[in-house]
Amino acid sequence: MLQGLGALAPDLFPAPQVTPHDLPAARPEAALATLRFNVQGLAFRGAALCIRQQRSGMLYVMAAQEQAWQSEAPVMTRMLTSFFYSALPEMATWREPNEGAFMLPLPKGWSVQGGIRRFHALDLRAEVVVASPDGKIVIRLGDVSEPSMEVPDQFVQAQGLREGGWYNAGAGLQVLLRRYMPAPEFLLEYVQAQVGPATNVRYRDYPDISRQAEQNLAQATLGMVRPRVDASETTFDLPTQNGPRKGYALAQTQLMPIESILAPDMGMWLVAFLAGYVSVPEREPIAVAVLREMLAGQAVDPAWYANELRLQGQVSAIIHRTNSEINDMAWESYQAKFASEERIAQSRTEAILGLTVVHDPSTNKQYRVTAGSNYY
Repeated sequence: MLQGLGALAPDLFPAPQVTPHDLPAARPEAALATLRFNVQGLAFRGAALCIRQQRSGMLYVMAAQEQAWQSEAPVMTRMLTSFFYSALPEMATWREPNEGAFMLPLPKGWSVQGGIRRFHALDLRAEVVVASPDGKIVIRLGDVSEPSMEVPDQFVQAQGLREGGWYNAGAGLQVLLRRYMPAPEFLLEYVQAQVGPATNVRYRDYPDISRQAEQNLAQATLGMVRPRVDASETTFDLPTQNGPRKGYALAQTQLMPIESILAPDMGMWLVAFLAGYVSVPEREPIAVAVLREMLAGQAVDPAWYANELRLQGQVSAIIHRTNSEINDMAWESYQAKFASEERIAQSRTEAILGLTVVHDPSTNKQYRVTAGSNYY
């Protein structure tokens, strides 16, 4: 890399003379060299440091005119050689243990907990929590404590249900009644509840990601649903008994409105994506590198996915059939109730008008006659 510096940045370092320097054997992936080059007739000298591990690396270069370099060279060289590079730890593939649903690259020697947890055939959640051997870095993907949720609309409130309660969506599928929370609002509540009293909290929204996700969901539903998606990230400081920590979290929430004459405000929502870390400040770059590698390398098992689609299709059909039967029963009950109320209203009207209804068994006809008459 250092020998090719002139080709990499010819405008900055035109035809440089590169003189390598030896570094301790403990740094086999690091290279240090001094540079000599000319820019518009002026002589420059400098130093360059390159550090590489696996697929990532960093390049640092400092340079000055010849006269200035003579006095500043010792200081600048010490600065370069003292740089700490947060290289990615050696990674190994980890397979989800419960159903073999997915695979992730994780650092070797780090502890790992989690996997798929099935609360219902249609309520499948996943989480992975990894920690460095000394516990100074903890990284999370997903959280099985976050269920599918339904907006507490007029229909469920009419049944006496309120936010914070559970609602049976059919065939035993339980959903939490909870107002929709955009990603920033959800992250604020989640960090305070799950991590602790954070300080210096900052947020950043991703409207482009949200719009693209909305388009993808709309296409998947053939335009029948107009979803809402919110994506946001947060950084924060966290005081702990073991010292200060740096934290980060990224979340995406999705709301799927449901067209209904029973409740125009009906909708289902969930936390579609959640990831983050808590780390000691000096090792935060390692936490960032590991989280990025985990997200980039995750892969769903194709056979498991195909089987899951078949299973969910079968269960969805059962739930649809069950709900249809319940709706039919409810409609029949409504019709019977309406007919009964109509008969009561009719009787009330007849009583007011002084009429009564009699039945002729020979002709199977009904007649309205004056109440109290005896000739019929």
